Amino acid sequence: MKKVFNSLLLVFTFSTFVFGNVPDTTKSYNMTNYKGKTFIFDANEQLSECSAVGSTDKSHRSVIVNRGSRFTVAHIDEHSGDLTIQFILWELPSKSDTVKYVRAIHNLKTFNVKFETDSIESYVRSKKNIPDTIIRYFLLSQDKMSTSVSEYVKDKNWDINYGTFTTPFKFRPTKSAFSNSFSLGASVFIQNTVSTNFSWGFVVGFSVSSVALDSASTSNTVKTSTDRPSYTPSIGVLAIYKTINITLGTGADYINRPSAVERSWIYNGKPWIGLGIGVNLFSNNKPANTTKPTN
Repeated sequence: MKKVFNSLLLVFTFSTFVFGNVPDTTKSYNMTNYKGKTFIFDANEQLSECSAVGSTDKSHRSVIVNRGSRFTVAHIDEHSGDLTIQFILWELPSKSDTVKYVRAIHNLKTFNVKFETDSIESYVRSKKNIPDTIIRYFLLSQDKMSTSVSEYVKDKNWDINYGTFTTPFKFRPTKSAFSNSFSLGASVFIQNTVSTNFSWGFVVGFSVSSVALDSASTSNTVKTSTDRPSYTPSIGVLAIYKTINITLGTGADYINRPSAVERSWIYNGKPWIGLGIGVNLFSNNKPANTTKPTN
């Protein structure tokens, strides 16, 4: 009985080893997850050149792909999952720039075309009607796709932020006078990011302010200074360096005018020029790709 049990255990172990290691041929891959997307290499890799549908032969050579190279997927093997990729064309500003010129033709086959001719340059510049016979494709395995590649999302140069802002110093051209008044409101910042630490843009805001009515601002109508609430639309240019915000803009203060005292305020609805300085009113920090594209 013991011998029979041991024999069955041996057969079961052998069957598990043999059939458990048979490749899963039922799994299939498709282009759904790759359509319309751009990917970027997070590490240097060695790839083999292939045809447009992923086949290889002795005429296809291996190349080293640099970290930061971007590509799109042209084809996928439905059984193995191997990807046929095509690199994004590099810009070609001038043929005199040898380094950029070589990068530009890196993903084009150069047989029957000499390096010095204008044929490749015209293809790269136009990026149109490039025959399939000169486009280079490369084979990328699913393993390398998982470990060395991530989806590339281009950083937006322009963005919209919201925040609070105040303009404590105002110059009023009507009487060439300066005034300081409390104001606080909401602003929309249309932001252009230049670098990690610096950005600039346009600010559109609406705030509630407190303005002073005195003899100078009412043409001697009132003798004692009093404050009135006002609503203030404004627009300006904002610069951000790290956490420091500086704005230069213009706006106008409007107050309710139920009596002759308020109606005597000469600055009602008249434009002013303002300078504002703040800290952390708008943030310049935004997530960016950890891997940058090659030039």
